[in-house]
Amino acid sequence: MNTGLWIIVIVLAIAAAWLAWEVVNLKQSMSGIPLGNDELYDLMHRIENELGLHSAAIADLQQRLLYLEERSVTSLRRTGVVNYDAYDNVGGARSRSIALLDDETSGLVVSVLVSRTDTAFYLKKITAGSPEEALSPEEQQAVSRALQQ
Repeated sequence: MNTGLWIIVIVLAIAAAWLAWEVVNLKQSMSGIPLGNDELYDLMHRIENELGLHSAAIADLQQRLLYLEERSVTSLRRTGVVNYDAYDNVGGARSRSIALLDDETSGLVVSVLVSRTDTAFYLKKITAGSPEEALSPEEQQAVSRALQQ
């Protein structure tokens, strides 16, 4: 065999041995990394799926929040209460007028008038700040307190 060919074979054998040694060293240095290629791919796939689930949950929560914000405008959130003596024969301010309004100033006024022998209950509707029936001074005061909130 030709001497030049033997030199090439020896050089290639040394290069192959050196590459094998480098691969062993690389594997040893990477042994601290807990994931192989397949495990890393599986982990990334799981993370992607979980992110998709989280994105869907966030989109659902955004829709629910929008619905609640739209509904909250018409919820009875403003309240005003006035205690007073409706009759001369009863002391202690046992009668009450309560205004319950939403953000559009619609709602109702509930009045409970207490005497020694009877209790009267009245309900008056308010639409966009205007009562459908005339309000007593106490009921108007309750509405004013509700509007201040």
